[in-house]
Amino acid sequence: MSARTEPRQRPSRPARGGCPARGERGAVLITVLVLVAVMGVVAATILDDVRFGVRRALNMRLADQARWHLLATEDLARAAIRASWRAEPAISTLGSAWATAPQRFPVDGGFLEGAIRDGGNCFNLNSLVDGVPGRRLEANDAAVDEYRRLLRLLGVSPGQAAALANAAVDWLDTDTTPRDGGAEDIQYARRDPPGRAGNTLMAEASELRGVIGYSRALYRTLRPFVCALDSTAPAVLNINTLRVDQAPLLAALVGEGLALDRAADLIAARPAAGYRRAEQLWAERAFDEVALDAATRARVDVQTWVYALSSRVIVHDAYAEGSALFRLRPSGRIELLARRYGEDE
Repeated sequence: MSARTEPRQRPSRPARGGCPARGERGAVLITVLVLVAVMGVVAATILDDVRFGVRRALNMRLADQARWHLLATEDLARAAIRASWRAEPAISTLGSAWATAPQRFPVDGGFLEGAIRDGGNCFNLNSLVDGVPGRRLEANDAAVDEYRRLLRLLGVSPGQAAALANAAVDWLDTDTTPRDGGAEDIQYARRDPPGRAGNTLMAEASELRGVIGYSRALYRTLRPFVCALDSTAPAVLNINTLRVDQAPLLAALVGEGLALDRAADLIAARPAAGYRRAEQLWAERAFDEVALDAATRARVDVQTWVYALSSRVIVHDAYAEGSALFRLRPSGRIELLARRYGEDE
């Protein structure tokens, strides 16, 4: 008998609409988990951006508030200067209302602090030249000699002092011919990065750092004794507000006839209430054998005409620092000459 062959059966397929196979269910689960993880990362990133944006907006608001407080210190400084002038229009001393230790005033979330000093007790770097800014500026030989003396009194050698003075003149003057030891555009163009001489008045004393020959250490030594006023006129020293450590300014002004230690002694020995007239200083025995011309005598006064304000503010987490320069007119009007945000270099 022949064997019967059983028909081969096909594997059964799941009915349409039924449950997926076990492998497909695992793939779907993994996909869902990945989507949840990605959404979590996206949500966390968005929240971080929101928090950062809120913090940045708060910091900007606090910084703006701190700057407004800095402007408020200028109003306080004007009030102190005006009160001093009204009390003593003819003289200004270290006992005047403005000449106090740094004053601190509380504000919401912090404090503001300011101090005023005589802004005219300095050597005006812009006086190294004469002329009209924007047109022609040329060396002022008398001021150059005074500046050299100041540099030597601060420990600079005579040769280096001459070169540094000439370099500062070349930075200011409008010609293109370098002085001995100085530098003009051609020398500044060779620097890395290349540059040019200013060829106009300095806006602030920190420009001196860009002048060839002036190192950071030298600038730090010079900074307490120099300034950049808004004209080529030499600064007028107030003998009543000069400090003993500022004796080099007086000695450099007078010249070889007044030694540095003698200048310091004169400042230390001035009357407690200050001189009433500048002529009282020139009548001191230290000047008996010193030839003083009218220009030198006119460089000393008993009133302060330029005031420098240094201020700082802390409001919550915000900190701001700034400075301002004022000029007092004989009429009592106070003008803002300059304003700077940030630390004085």
